[in-house]
Amino acid sequence: MNLTEALILLLIFEAVSVFLLVSVFSQKVVNSHRLQKQVEARDYIFRHYLDGEILKKTLSDRFFFDAFIEVENQVQLDPSIRQKIIDDLLKTSFCQSQFRKIRHGSLLKRKQAAFYLHALGTKNAKTALRAQLMREKNASVRFYLVNALILDLDQDSFRIIIDSLRVCDEAYRHWIEALFKNHYSAIEKFLVPYFEDSHPSIRHLILYLTRYSDFNSRKKLDFLFYISFIFCYITLSLYSVF
Repeated sequence: MNLTEALILLLIFEAVSVFLLVSVFSQKVVNSHRLQKQVEARDYIFRHYLDGEILKKTLSDRFFFDAFIEVENQVQLDPSIRQKIIDDLLKTSFCQSQFRKIRHGSLLKRKQAAFYLHALGTKNAKTALRAQLMREKNASVRFYLVNALILDLDQDSFRIIIDSLRVCDEAYRHWIEALFKNHYSAIEKFLVPYFEDSHPSIRHLILYLTRYSDFNSRKKLDFLFYISFIFCYITLSLYSVF
């Protein structure tokens, strides 16, 4: 290697080093700015809604929504105060856009919209989540939608989740089985009508839950008896054919 080549390599190395240093510094500045905005957003929510101070909102709609989610995860908000925050969130363009993105956004935007609509928790938000689950084709987005519905479940939402298992790939079925196992107390009361469902994915789900969840003895015996009956019926039918 001659002197010219060595100088070129040295210059390249220095240029890369400077670029990395500038990138790290820029990222630290961005993170510091974001952290400051998050603190301001939390402070605004506590002072304006909880302490009743008259304040003008100067932060972005996105920071406002994120701060609400963070505060709600930390403290139990009074229902009336929560409703005031929700009413103000619903007026923002960022919140309104989530109702569009849940249906027409990219794959990533649909997942993000599922997260925000779940946090919103209004009747219209839940309706939008259920409607999208019925038409969603992508398995990973489906899982985000189910995850958004599982913590505030009703019979209609559970039926839609079960119906999503009738046309799905194996990976999605495994994700739902694991999710149901982790939230068994929320779904137990909705399971009994599906004990006699003949669809393979539904049967597999129920059998999975009998192994890993706390079915009470009577329900478990009833289901296992039903499965045994179906197995015997199929066996006798095949025997009569041959």
